[in-house]
Amino acid sequence: MVATSSLTIASKPGLLVLLPFCIVPIVIRVFFDTRLALFVHIVTLILTGFMVPNGFEFIFQQLIAGIIAIISVAELRRRSQFFIAAFAVFVTYSAIYIGMLLIQEGSLAELDKSRFLLFGGSALFTLFSYPIIFLFEKLLAWLPMLPLWSFPIQIRPCSGSYRCMLPVLFSIRCRWLILQKLRFMR
Repeated sequence: MVATSSLTIASKPGLLVLLPFCIVPIVIRVFFDTRLALFVHIVTLILTGFMVPNGFEFIFQQLIAGIIAIISVAELRRRSQFFIAAFAVFVTYSAIYIGMLLIQEGSLAELDKSRFLLFGGSALFTLFSYPIIFLFEKLLAWLPMLPLWSFPIQIRPCSGSYRCMLPVLFSIRCRWLILQKLRFMR
């Protein structure tokens, strides 16, 4: 991402907002821990922040958007959460842009509506995190928690006896054993 942003700054610095910096923490979060995703995101932003013309505004905007993206996929249970994360990233970009504009200028007279299209494009490119995760899963034979947990657990109402809970516990235990087996097969 740092190399891509360096090329973008060299050619067209105005399109830097279009780069989806939130892909990095989402992909890292799916395969690893939330703390590692945040750490990698911060390092990426600091390295890129040295190259951009307005470093503070860039780092502030991207850091908050990345944290929102990490939070929105923290408990990844359904694939639809990627759409929620992309929408949250767009709203975060827009809110921070309007807030920074109000702080710097004092009014919305200097509002650039084309920036919202760039924010929308960045949020749309953030949706490419799902195919990237699928690609890493197939190429590296790495299995995230999403595929096994995306199958629904059917919990039927019961009288509270242990017989009613056995299918649920058996289902969770089987998924855990399958996950362990697949990780050792690599």
